[in-house]
Amino acid sequence: MIIKNGLVFQEDKTFSKKDLYIEDGRIVESADQVTDRTEVDAEGLYVLPGLVDVHFHGCVGEDFSDATPDGLQKIADFELSQGVAYLCPAGMTLPEDQL
Repeated sequence: MIIKNGLVFQEDKTFSKKDLYIEDGRIVESADQVTDRTEVDAEGLYVLPGLVDVHFHGCVGEDFSDATPDGLQKIADFELSQGVAYLCPAGMTLPEDQL
């Protein structure tokens, strides 16, 4: 896959407009290394790695402390839709005797 024209996050915490080349789920150096030539136009968009939410109780009407499979899936789906690829749940919303 080729992500074109995006503002790509750099190691120095700035953004640079460039193309990004993905092969087998990894960023590669050049288009020559890409077998899937699908292009995504990211003009005006920021391109950055999946984010990590290091303190998260819940969202979309669900809470990690409830821990229902359906609720956890709703939370994960929402967070992923916002660019968050990893969660670190904070379960301190339960009463002390349940913790």
